[in-house]
Amino acid sequence: MLANFIVAIFWTIFIIYVGSNFYTNLLSEYKNTPRRRIRRYYQELEQASRLGEAALQVPFQNLLYDYAKEYGRKMHLANLSPTTQETTQPPRVITGHWESVSLFTDLDAEVNQRMMLGYPRQNIIFENTHTAILIQQGKKVAQIKMDDWNKLHHFLLKFVKFDPMYTVN
Repeated sequence: MLANFIVAIFWTIFIIYVGSNFYTNLLSEYKNTPRRRIRRYYQELEQASRLGEAALQVPFQNLLYDYAKEYGRKMHLANLSPTTQETTQPPRVITGHWESVSLFTDLDAEVNQRMMLGYPRQNIIFENTHTAILIQQGKKVAQIKMDDWNKLHHFLLKFVKFDPMYTVN
């Protein structure tokens, strides 16, 4: 009799625990959480990989727009070139710049070359779908492998929340 009571309590606690975790996971699936945004990026990246290298830029662009929108910033994406100057729009409009680099080149060498050509140094991401480098105030502040969603999340937060007015040189 006591054994049946203990087993019943055990199963009740187990069902409550599993049910609460299931409910929490279900809720996070329907919210636009960082994990969900990045998982969607990985899914879009997988689909785009079938279309060729040029299509690989779109999923990361969508992810950047999503993060910028979440934190009250607007992305202004333009083709970068060595002669590109900082735009004259209000400081809150531009979060930063982003440059997608070919999968078949050395990312570090490509970044160094583009910095020597005069690319913006304030807040810029260079990425090739495997690795991302963040340069802020002319210094490399982060380099990550993009397959770890948590590192990618913190990397994107650092990029989107960058505000040169509050950054100490």
